Amino acid sequence: LVGSVSLSPISDVGGLADAARDGTLNDDQKVTLARFLAALHVEYPDVINLDDYRRGAAKTEWDALLGCQSDPSARDVAARIPAADLKPATAEAVDTLHGFLKKVNLPQAPALAPMMVMYGDDDPLVPAAWTDAALDAACKLGDVITIGREPQPQPISDTQLAWIADRFAAKPVPNDCAGRTP
Repeated sequence: LVGSVSLSPISDVGGLADAARDGTLNDDQKVTLARFLAALHVEYPDVINLDDYRRGAAKTEWDALLGCQSDPSARDVAARIPAADLKPATAEAVDTLHGFLKKVNLPQAPALAPMMVMYGDDDPLVPAAWTDAALDAACKLGDVITIGREPQPQPISDTQLAWIADRFAAKPVPNDCAGRTP
């Protein structure tokens, strides 16, 4: 492994619990949260009671909300569900959700190789502030990261391809962490 490139990574999703608690989930986040909760319920049925996290339209439209991500109907369903219908019922439910989200957040340990992380200001699923927090944490672990934040990152660019080629050529890695850590 000489390096990795991440485009719009879903690295720090801890904010989903806060957005659910505050009733500010957008449609992409509603779908992601529902799928995460459904998976947790299968794995931990004695801990995750779905009815602590769904009511109203979210409960009646649950199966449709969990539909195929590329299926436009899942987004249509999310648009019809008020964010308040996915609001955790209690502070304990929020804390439980925070705990499970923390287990999947990145970073959890230093990276094994340099990284390039490209992300956008307008990502509907993961706000730039969440990615910034993950990058700050990775930098504090000593990771070497080339960071690109753009309004809309491109799926593949000459910059990314050159960065990959430079890793195989053993060229020095630009490290943007120097400006991010105290």
